[in-house]
Amino acid sequence: MKTVGEHYIVEASGCNPEIIGDIERVQHILVKAAEKANVKIWAVSFHRFPPNGVSGVIVISESHLSIHTWPEYKYAALDIYTCGEHSRPEEAVNYILEEFEATSVHISEITRGIDEGDQVYYHSVITWEEEFDVSQKKLKMESILKELKWIKEKEPDKIFEKTVDLLYENFKHYDWVGIYFLKGKELLLGPWRGEKETEHKKIPIGKGLCSAAVLEKNTIIVSDVKKDPRYLPCFEETKSEIVVPIIKNGEVKGEIDIDSETPSAFTTSDKEFLEKVADILKEVL
Repeated sequence: MKTVGEHYIVEASGCNPEIIGDIERVQHILVKAAEKANVKIWAVSFHRFPPNGVSGVIVISESHLSIHTWPEYKYAALDIYTCGEHSRPEEAVNYILEEFEATSVHISEITRGIDEGDQVYYHSVITWEEEFDVSQKKLKMESILKELKWIKEKEPDKIFEKTVDLLYENFKHYDWVGIYFLKGKELLLGPWRGEKETEHKKIPIGKGLCSAAVLEKNTIIVSDVKKDPRYLPCFEETKSEIVVPIIKNGEVKGEIDIDSETPSAFTTSDKEFLEKVADILKEVL
């Protein structure tokens, strides 16, 4: 068993005091969160503390989930530590914050048990403080990257279809998601998800934003497709688009193409995340 584990220390502000002051509800939420994290529960213990706070811990095979709440301050302190390649602590954190109706969060993500081969262990820390919806998106992205890495190792033949599914189902502003593969001087459409089928199943190099990403070997983000002369019209509803090339050994092998019905839908975080997705996909091409 590998020693590396993920430890989340979370300060949740603006929580609903009625929820975080209800011991049965808090316990139910944390048990459900453990299930979402894909871990095995061994013991559950929760207690009420005066005036109306709740403390609890869930012992799991992979370590623990613990909580203490201060309803009078709308504040909850959360601690989740898991190890193992199948665990999804990000899912647990996201679920708890959503159920507590937190408005802002301060999160420290600690990767523990790092070993460079000499059995001297250390940890790394990343900390961020954001509005909950921004933090939720970041945690969701981390969870998807972890899942894709697992799929790459265990089910490489399914990774392209599952990538499209995960992207389409988890981000509301990803209204159409497809993966194209470069074959000669054409881009050929592979798996896709969206309400409508695109007419552009083959795109000659030299036409459209998808082609431009291949030629430039760079991610292209267009905030308003109607103002970009390179845009190849497809769906009337499309307002913005991002195209991320999949590059292996310096050569473009394919790309991730995402349309949104929201203007200026794609940010730097989308770009960085999707480029990490592309890095995973290139390993199976």
